[in-house]
Amino acid sequence: MQIDTYLIPNSLRSVVDQLLQPSLNLALKKHAQSNPNNSSFNANLSIKSTRFTPISGLSGTNWIIDLGDKKWIARENSKIKMQLGINRKIEHKILRQLEFQNIAPHCVTLSREWLILEWLPNNKTLTPQLDYIPQKLGYVIQKIHSSPLSRHQITLKKRFNFLFNQIDKKRITYKWAKNHSIFNYAQPPSRSHMVLSHMDVHIDNLIFENNSLKLIDWEYAGDTEEHIALAAIIDSMNWSKSQAINFLANYIESREMLVKQNENQYQAMSHRLYEAIIPWIPWIHYLQFLWFEIRWNQTNNEHFIQLSQELWDKFA
Repeated sequence: MQIDTYLIPNSLRSVVDQLLQPSLNLALKKHAQSNPNNSSFNANLSIKSTRFTPISGLSGTNWIIDLGDKKWIARENSKIKMQLGINRKIEHKILRQLEFQNIAPHCVTLSREWLILEWLPNNKTLTPQLDYIPQKLGYVIQKIHSSPLSRHQITLKKRFNFLFNQIDKKRITYKWAKNHSIFNYAQPPSRSHMVLSHMDVHIDNLIFENNSLKLIDWEYAGDTEEHIALAAIIDSMNWSKSQAINFLANYIESREMLVKQNENQYQAMSHRLYEAIIPWIPWIHYLQFLWFEIRWNQTNNEHFIQLSQELWDKFA
């Protein structure tokens, strides 16, 4: 194996063994039919030679499972993940719902402790400023937002309070508590219809495969208001206003009901939409701020404090 076997969670090895066993049994049967006098075939060889490699991200460690001809990624379902608002059952349900859209990884299996998906390698050469990103992303996001709702509603105020209860209470200052209260009781900047949303769109979660764009890391996906979902994208992509307008124009143009509109109408509509969603950016920053505070509480990694401080400086 790629690393010492004792480092690999036993629950993950067990799930992978169960997944591989049917194909191994088939291989054993074919070997017996073609080699009736030779019983030396080792049915466990493929399991033993499977390579497990941990990869770390901001939300923790996932595992790449290399089977030789294909790769999977295993995403853990644990108490620590749930504190961040991650629910693998919901993630699995949404990915199964999008299975034939060709915009997300395919599910392999879901167990009590693991969600295993096909592995889509990241193309590190992508940058948000590439000319074709707003156009292709606008089309994909419209495709997601036009999909049926998941029935897992993400309401920012409820999410604020859920995350607030997970943080280190010793870090709460008077100013922080006051800001939390402001976000809780403030009138929303705008109202819009509910859409199925990825809620973690950034350049590292965009995968180009066969000239089509796919999104990975759906662990925060759910139903939220359209303006909130779009504000989160524009903020994370760090676009200029003109780039954001271009993205929104392509997003609007991708609606089937608007195919007969002309370019000037798309631009006018995208400007109005931009003005409606930009006031949501501080709300997105506060959501991210709370997330980083939880990760610091979970890991004691000072990097998360630095990231939370940068966000605090933006919205406070």
